[in-house]
This record gives sequence, C-alpha cells and structure tokens, in this order.
Amino acid sequence: MQVNIEKTKTLHVRAQDETTPTSRDEAIAVCNYRCPHLNCDFQFVTKRGMKMHADRCEWRDEFEVGSIAGHHGTTVARQYLANQVERLWERA
Repeated sequence: MQVNIEKTKTLHVRAQDETTPTSRDEAIAVCNYRCPHLNCDFQFVTKRGMKMHADRCEWRDEFEVGSIAGHHGTTVARQYLANQVERLWERA
C-alpha cells in the first residue's frame, strides 16, 4: 500500500505496535455494563454500547413470569394470563 502524504490532511498513517490478545478476564474487568435481558451474557464498556445491543438483542422479548393466572385458546394457539410479569430491561 502506498500513501500520498500530500493528500493526507488529517490522518497520519504510521505502523501499529504489536498487541497481545485480550484475555476473557481482562475484558470482564473493564466491562461495567451487562445486557439486561434473560439468558444474554454480553458485557459492554459503555452504557451506550449496552443500549444499542439491547435494542437488537435476540432475548429482548423474554420475560420472567411469577405465576400463570389463566389461559384460553387451543393447544396450538394458546394465550396465557400471567401475574408478576417483569420486563427484564427494568431489572438492570
């Protein structure tokens, strides 16, 4: 790759130093935010990163249910009435 320095106005290109791979323990020590959804173990350094993930998290529609008060419908399409439904986003 060749870089024309005269055309490079703001970004100065230089060789990068060698880095070691980040271990899991090092990453966990830095991450202060955890995805609030049930069964999701993603951790993040910033709150914004956590919120961006939480909007697209595959577990975002999962809830904890205290008890089932009733149900109706066939066995194929059954709907349940649940007590003590807690949206996991508010738990974090």
